[in-house]
Amino acid sequence: MHRLPLEFSRPLDITRVPMQGCTEKISADAEECAALAMRLGLPAIHDLAAELQISRWRGEGLKIKGRFTLDLEQTCVVSLDYLSLGADGYVRKLFSAGEGGQRRG
Repeated sequence: MHRLPLEFSRPLDITRVPMQGCTEKISADAEECAALAMRLGLPAIHDLAAELQISRWRGEGLKIKGRFTLDLEQTCVVSLDYLSLGADGYVRKLFSAGEGGQRRG
């Protein structure tokens, strides 16, 4: 099976998550932003960050939820000028123990 490169990945050791859960703030560095922009065919990604609430789920699993923000440049299909855009969104993912001991996100 062919796997895509993970331009913005933070390995998470399940044993590091306390029983009461925790909050993680992550952000992409310049190299990660450039690699992700290249894969997505964008002129630039200037910032990508997330604040995630991580909690135990069904024993050895994890529940990860939170918000992300993104600042990027996109090419206008009419004028071919660069447009600066901001976006934000919500992410929610469940990982079970059967998926392995480390998760990437």
